[in-house]
Amino acid sequence: MSPRACFKECIRRPQCFSYNYDKVHFTCEINLKPDSVSLVYFPNVIGYIYVVIQHYRGNPLFDPCIGHPCSTDEVCEILKNNKTVCVKDGFNKPHKTFLNVALKKYTQQISTAGSDLSASRAVDGLTNTWSRTHLELLPYLWVDLGTIYNIIRIEIINRNAYGPGTNGEHLVFQCKGWYLESRFVKMTIIKGILQISSDKTEIFTINPDKRDVKLQGFTYRSFDQTTSRGCLVKCIRRPLCHSYNYNIAHLTCELNMTPETVSEVYFQQNTGCIYIEIQHYRGNTIFDPCVGNPCSKNEICVRLKNEEIICIKDDVIIPNKNPENVALRKTTEQSSTLPPGYHAYKAVDGLTNTFSHTDLNSSPYWRVDLGTMYNIIRIEIINRDSSGDRLKNLDITVGPRDDDMSMCAHFTGPGTNGEHLVFQCKGWYIECRFVKMTLTNVWGYLQLAEVKVFGHLTLE
Repeated sequence: MSPRACFKECIRRPQCFSYNYDKVHFTCEINLKPDSVSLVYFPNVIGYIYVVIQHYRGNPLFDPCIGHPCSTDEVCEILKNNKTVCVKDGFNKPHKTFLNVALKKYTQQISTAGSDLSASRAVDGLTNTWSRTHLELLPYLWVDLGTIYNIIRIEIINRNAYGPGTNGEHLVFQCKGWYLESRFVKMTIIKGILQISSDKTEIFTINPDKRDVKLQGFTYRSFDQTTSRGCLVKCIRRPLCHSYNYNIAHLTCELNMTPETVSEVYFQQNTGCIYIEIQHYRGNTIFDPCVGNPCSKNEICVRLKNEEIICIKDDVIIPNKNPENVALRKTTEQSSTLPPGYHAYKAVDGLTNTFSHTDLNSSPYWRVDLGTMYNIIRIEIINRDSSGDRLKNLDITVGPRDDDMSMCAHFTGPGTNGEHLVFQCKGWYIECRFVKMTLTNVWGYLQLAEVKVFGHLTLE
C-alpha cells in the first residue's frame, strides 16, 4: 500500500486516531485512540513513520470527507458522482474501554521458586509482587482467561531487579492483525500484566478449495493484517474478484482476478495458505453482504446504514481485456552468447523447443526491452529441457530504464528440466519497460527456453 493510500484509509474513518506506515515493506497500520498517552506505546522501529490524523481533518487538500457525517464504525466513501456516503466498516470496535481480562484469572508456570512467587502473582494487579520459576530450559507461564476473548494487546511489567531486560520495564505487544481470538496466553516472563478486549467475536467458517497452496500470477490487490472473514468480504464485494489467497500465519489477503487459463502450474506450494474461489459464496446471505451485486467490474459494493446497496469506485482499475505476453519478439540482449548461435531473442520467439544460452560467465544475465512502459501482472519462465538445474539464485528485476531496476522476485532453485515457473512482483501491476534475469553470485550459464511477460500498456 502506498503512503497516500494509508493516509486515505485513516482519514475516511472517524475512529482512526493515527496510523503507522512502514516505508520499507509498504504496510499500513490504523490505530484507535489510545486509552492513555505514554512513550511506553512507542517502540523504536526503523523505517516506520507515525502520523496523527487530526492535523489533516477538515483541510480540503487532504480530507475527501470534510465534515465527516459518519459515526464510529463507519467509513466515508466517495461515489461516482463525487458525493460522500457512510458505509459500515468491516471492523467494529466495542463501545467501551478495553479491560485487563487476565486479572486474577487461573495461571500456571513450569515451576515455582518460592511460596510467594507463584504464577498468580503475575496477574494480581500489583507491580511490587512477581512470579518466578526455577532455573529452567524454556521456562513458561500461562493464563487461562476462562472464555474466548478478542485480544487487542498484551502488556508485561518486568521485575524491578535481575532483568535480563531493563528493571521494571513496561513492554507492550500486539499480535499481528487485530482482535485475535484466544482463551489461553502463554509466555516466558518474570512478571506480567495482560490487557485485552472483553468482547467475544462470532465464529466464521469457510471451506478452502485448496490448502497449503496459493494462486500465483493473478493477484491484483493485497491486504495486510486481515482476518479470514475480512478477506472473504473484501473479495465478495468486488465483481472483479475471482478468488483469494489467505495466509493464516501472516494474516495476509491476496485478491485474484479470473485466470485466462486454469492450470496447476499457477498453484504454488505455500505452507499455511488457503485458496478460496468466491463463486461458492456469492448469493448466500450468510456470507454475501451484497446479494445480487449490481456493481461493475471496477467497483466495490457497499451497504449503507439503511441497508441500501451502492457502488463505489475501486482504487484499482483493470483494463477490460486479458493481459498479453508483451515480451513476445521484443528486443533482447544477454551478457554473452554461446556459439554457434544461442542468441537472446530465442527466449522470446514463442517457441519452447529453442532457447537462449550465455557462455560461461560470472553472474550471467538476460534482458528484454518491452519498447514502452507496461503494467505487468506476472512473469513466466520456461526452463530449458536439459541441464535445468543450472537455473538457480535467479534475480528478476524490472524498471523504467536499464539503469533504474528494482527487485521483482527471486528464485533460489535449482530448477528442473522444462519447469514452468510463475512470478509476480510484490503488489499489483508494476510499471516497467525492462525485465532482467541474473544468476546472482554464480559462475555458470544462463539458459532460457522462453520468457513471457504478461501485462497491459501503462494505465492512466
